[in-house]
Amino acid sequence: MDERERLKILGKRVQHYRQLKNISVETLAEQVNCSASHLQKFESVSTISSISLSKLFRICDALDIPLSKLTEDL
Repeated sequence: MDERERLKILGKRVQHYRQLKNISVETLAEQVNCSASHLQKFESVSTISSISLSKLFRICDALDIPLSKLTEDL
């Protein structure tokens, strides 16, 4: 699995857990201190976008999930 595929999977997992918590992209972006457009690009499978590790930690905190939920099998 290459880096692009891993980023796509990671973004989709963020989207999945965000939707499970019924949190909008805008709300999550505000909680992790990034723009909603950047978060939308990260969650999108059609656009490859990376995200910093510190933001990923903040996303996990906001969604109340361990990092392992997002990175398992990557």
